[in-house]
Amino acid sequence: MPPTRLESRVAQAAEAVLEEQGFVDPINVLVGMGWSRTRDRRPLRFSKTGDRGLERAYRTHWVPARR
Repeated sequence: MPPTRLESRVAQAAEAVLEEQGFVDPINVLVGMGWSRTRDRRPLRFSKTGDRGLERAYRTHWVPARR
């Protein structure tokens, strides 16, 4: 069965994130698909306060250095 339109969009976004970052994380796939806002157009937040430092810490993905 061929991939659905959604599956194709996810794959395309994931491939772009992988090329740019060297790894894939869910939030950047969603952002790459244009899904970075809620239905009422508010930006997605990870914290209740929206503090920039907390937001950055929550979306940072630590990976081991390549050997």
